[in-house]
Parts: sequence; structure tokens; C-alpha cells
Amino acid sequence: MLAIGKITKPQGLKGEMKILPFGDACLFGVSSVFVCGKEYEIEYASQRPNGMFVKFKGFDTIESIQNLKHKDIEIPIEKAREIVGNEKFLWQDAFDSKIILKDGNKTEEFGVVSDIDNYGSADIVFACDISGKNFSFPIVHGLVLKISDKQLVLDKKRFLEVVCYED
Repeated sequence: MLAIGKITKPQGLKGEMKILPFGDACLFGVSSVFVCGKEYEIEYASQRPNGMFVKFKGFDTIESIQNLKHKDIEIPIEKAREIVGNEKFLWQDAFDSKIILKDGNKTEEFGVVSDIDNYGSADIVFACDISGKNFSFPIVHGLVLKISDKQLVLDKKRFLEVVCYED
């Protein structure tokens, strides 16, 4: 299963919930999801200026969704791969991957991905370089060139603009 978001709070009084999506995860194209191992059918999902919202069938009051607050929404990994297609990748594909920096035709192994987290405005990758120092970087436009075979290939110039080392 792949966690694609977290239910943050009820929205209104009729069973709608606000969702914090993880990464590019999206509820569109999904007819059902899992919360704590139980399957729920989606009545509708919508993206609005103030966030993403979902309503499950059969949940029509604010009281009916209270026990779902702060729970992860999951879908089968196969369904996630079907939704994103071949042009994108899932963050699961990056865990424990070698970080390869590419500058033109030159490549260098730089470190290993240890974790990825979402902080609302960006996904942050946490890693350790080959000398043992911890660092992190946000996933920003133009940074990720490719992910495959347990390698996260990054544009070196863009990487050096955004990397942050721990003290």
C-alpha cells in the first residue's frame, strides 16, 4: 500500500474532509481508498484554492468522520503506478537509492537517500553523503533528472543551489 495523503480535519458538517496530499499524490482517478486497512468508496474528491477535499460514500455528518482525523489515506501501489504512468515515479522508488549528481556527461556518486517527507510546500529528501554527513534538499523544478535501478540522478548545478547540510 502507498500512503497518498492524510486526513487533516472535517470540512463543513456533511462528511467532507480536508486532505494533506503527500507529494504529487492525488485522489483523482481513484474510486476507493484504504484508511487503517479498511476500504472506503469515494463519493467525490476536489481540488480548491484552499486545499484538497474528499467525501466518502455513507459519511454524511461531521460526527461520522471524527475517528478518521489524522489518519493516512492509502491506495495499492499498483494503482498508484497506473495513475502516474511511466513519465513519473513514486517516492518509494527513491528510498535507499544512490544519489548521483550529473554535470553534462560527468556523473559522481554523492550519497544515499534515507527518508523523504512532505512539509506542505515541498517534498524534502534526507540523505547521507559518502563521507557520512547528513544533508537534505527540496524537490524543486529541474532537479530530478531520472530515477531507476535504485539511483536518483540529479542535476548537479541545481542540487548545489538547494542542498542544506546539518551542523
